[in-house]
Amino acid sequence: RKMLSLAKYSELQELDSVILDTFLPTGKRSTSLVYGRIVSNPFTKSKIPSFPGYNQTVQEVPAGNGNGAHIHKNTEIFLFLDGKWEIGYGYDAKEKEVLDGGDLIVVPAYECRTYKNIGSTPGHILTILTGESWVQFDQKVVKEARSFGAICDDWGTLTHDLKGNPIQNLNADHNKDCRKKEDFVVTAPEEMGKNTFRHIGENGKVKMPYIPEGIQMEMVTVSKGCSTRIPLSACYTSVVVVKGRGLMQGIQVLDTWDTALVEKVEGVSEPEIRLEGLEQGCNTFLVVTSHGTEF
Repeated sequence: RKMLSLAKYSELQELDSVILDTFLPTGKRSTSLVYGRIVSNPFTKSKIPSFPGYNQTVQEVPAGNGNGAHIHKNTEIFLFLDGKWEIGYGYDAKEKEVLDGGDLIVVPAYECRTYKNIGSTPGHILTILTGESWVQFDQKVVKEARSFGAICDDWGTLTHDLKGNPIQNLNADHNKDCRKKEDFVVTAPEEMGKNTFRHIGENGKVKMPYIPEGIQMEMVTVSKGCSTRIPLSACYTSVVVVKGRGLMQGIQVLDTWDTALVEKVEGVSEPEIRLEGLEQGCNTFLVVTSHGTEF
């Protein structure tokens, strides 16, 4: 069992992911996979083979582009790595919130959601989807994607690839979890505000919003030369460099947008993770702890 795994951002593979909304003119984007799977894609391999109980991607989104309205049956977290973004949520994803690089939002299960890069340059977003890699697209997205050649089931899972060849459908029986639009979760703006973290560059540790699937998150910021300690209490502890650079355990350098996964081994692992800031200004890390679940 490997106790430390790294996904260097500079080494992530850009995947030709087959997702329904990439058929839309404004849905074009590139996706790299750190953990788990990309929704409905049976053939994409993650950079880190271990599954800590959630799927994690990094996407590069051209200016003006975004994703199509959809739901997941589990909680999804959007961490904006740079740029300026508009998040849609609520009924038909009509409620809007503008977030910047370093900000984070937790979207509840079965809530209709969208994101859009409203900046003038390509933007980068990290997504964490807890549990099974499952998706249901809004019927308007399904209809529009089909008009651009997508071959999919009525819930928006593609059944054929870009060349028209049949593909294994990971969610073949997923309609048992699908919901009618009137049964979608609708979160009021004041409640979604509690699910939002805005990065202001202050040193310290900030607990992220509650995630019912048992994953816990904390945003940690330190100055250059300063360090912090993270107790190694869960089976999996993942560290994402949001801003700046860091030094882990005094030996492993982590660059901007890198991900490190520490798997706890009883009687072998150290009791804590030490993180030191390496860049002038703020060095910010998202620390995610979980116990992992296979699906």
